[in-house]
Amino acid sequence: MNKVLLKYVNSIILVLLILPIGKISAQVNTEVMRKSELEQGLRTTGSIALDLKKGNTDYMSFGAGLRFDYRCNTLYTFFVSNLKVAEKDETEFLNTSFIHLRIMREISRHFSTEIFTQIERNKFINLQLRRLMGGGLRILAVGNEEKFLLNLGIGAMYEGEQYTIPYESDNYLFRSTNYIAGRCVFNNYSLFLITGYLQPDFGDPTDFRFLLNSELEIQLSRLLTFSTTIEYRYDSQPSSDLSRYDLNVTNGIKLTF
Repeated sequence: MNKVLLKYVNSIILVLLILPIGKISAQVNTEVMRKSELEQGLRTTGSIALDLKKGNTDYMSFGAGLRFDYRCNTLYTFFVSNLKVAEKDETEFLNTSFIHLRIMREISRHFSTEIFTQIERNKFINLQLRRLMGGGLRILAVGNEEKFLLNLGIGAMYEGEQYTIPYESDNYLFRSTNYIAGRCVFNNYSLFLITGYLQPDFGDPTDFRFLLNSELEIQLSRLLTFSTTIEYRYDSQPSSDLSRYDLNVTNGIKLTF
């Protein structure tokens, strides 16, 4: 029954994923996706990036994404989809797609409930498809909207993974999902975010995932924002022939309209 439910949710979200990507022609940090400053109503954000090098180095990378944010009183919802592809010397080394939907309701100033569902593909960590759904409680530990925020999260999720390696069986399990998230505003034009996730298997605590993510955003104009992100991910029981950790550094421009 659980597998059937995951497949049903997957079908719905894949349709939603195809639509936004068409209009633009594993463990993930969703904290950086929140828009706490969002005013009432609906907001749309699109991004696209292309990096091309020829000559002594033959390199190409492409990324595109679209998101929707909606806030109405104590309810906040966001939907995010993105695609990243990269190759060097005509050999592909990055091919990922991701989609996330989260619905949150504020109970009081310090407590909120949230539910979420997510789909992820990452060919180069042997991940054919990852689907999950879950929920939890978000706690505001330190609150200063103008300068510094610190939030804690505790929850649970049901996760299903399919791998690109034929001899690895599909994996379905319940995980605890916990995080700590900080947000610091240096001035009116720069923002720093840092997040740490810990997701152990309820049935086997030695099977856990850890993610540390930091992001710096600098507003260049009313429409353009420069961002740089550093991400470190650790998996105690990775898929066959994979390292237990990954380190990614990303720079880009965001367009908001």
